[in-house]
Amino acid sequence: MKKRVEQLINGTFEYTHPGLDISQTAIDLVLTEGEQHRGEIVFGAQDGSSIRGMLVSSDRRILLSEDRFQGKIIHVT
Repeated sequence: MKKRVEQLINGTFEYTHPGLDISQTAIDLVLTEGEQHRGEIVFGAQDGSSIRGMLVSSDRRILLSEDRFQGKIIHVT
């Protein structure tokens, strides 16, 4: 216990990171001009714990319904 208290005093923090279960690992679409597509990705922690974070797209043409998420099972459209 003393060792753990000393680690915390010195700023040494250890965290466990559960794996991520995700419905799709990649999205590959070919659309013609003017065509739109709506999809969904579902993800969550493998151990069922609550997760939170931010979503970003590298393509300005992809619009996300929300850019922040929090919960056990996340649905992004």
